[in-house]
Amino acid sequence: MIIDSLEHLGDYAKLHAGFATVVKFLSHHDLNTLPLGRCDIEGNDVFVSINTYATKECPKVEFHKVYADIQIILEGHEQIGWMPKKELRNVTPYDERKDIAFGEGATQKMEALPGRFFVFFPEDAHQPSIGNGNAVKKAVFKIKL
Repeated sequence: MIIDSLEHLGDYAKLHAGFATVVKFLSHHDLNTLPLGRCDIEGNDVFVSINTYATKECPKVEFHKVYADIQIILEGHEQIGWMPKKELRNVTPYDERKDIAFGEGATQKMEALPGRFFVFFPEDAHQPSIGNGNAVKKAVFKIKL
């Protein structure tokens, strides 16, 4: 997992070609002007989804096997929980089509605010959308590893 200020995202471009693609995309696009839903950047290899929702007291803990997430809050705030995937309990069957499975566990909570980004890799179980019903607009980049 990585947490950093959005101004430093370019420092991570060397980690994977998909990260460089996201940095380049952000240099030419304002996330706040993208429509809600999925926007393909490099087909299924790199894409972004813009979503709005209300936070929840206890959302599900999730993980992915194929994609890394870069999550960026555009409006509002939430907490995001993290824990090592190997510590999850009661894990649901993995949905290969959606690249997701869920489990239970006590996550460490971090504040997600505009201007920060979070990167979650396949070994990172994460619990986005924690809060008390406040409105959030978020961009989630998916990078195929």
